Amino acid sequence: MAKYKSNLNNKSDKENNYNSKVSRNKFLKEKTMKEIISKISKLSYEESLLELDIILNNLQDENTLLEELQENYLKANLYLEHCQKLLSRIEQEVIEITSEELESLSNE
Repeated sequence: MAKYKSNLNNKSDKENNYNSKVSRNKFLKEKTMKEIISKISKLSYEESLLELDIILNNLQDENTLLEELQENYLKANLYLEHCQKLLSRIEQEVIEITSEELESLSNE
């Protein structure tokens, strides 16, 4: 019975260590992702596309580790989202400019 309890304690310790490592990795990934998002937000559309192109090339590399694939996939989505936001903002500016021009023409 004591051996059984000892095995349960060892199993529990292993689970706690694993959970601790998972929590630490999750924290580091969240911190890293926040840093990446901060860096991406400062890039122009062209710079973002260049980075996205680099990541896509990395994703196609057969020697890339699974963990790197996952990280690159997440980064690619962040770059793509940033590009879409920039395009939406420019589109809105063009719509506003066009509306103002049409309004000024109709007032003439």
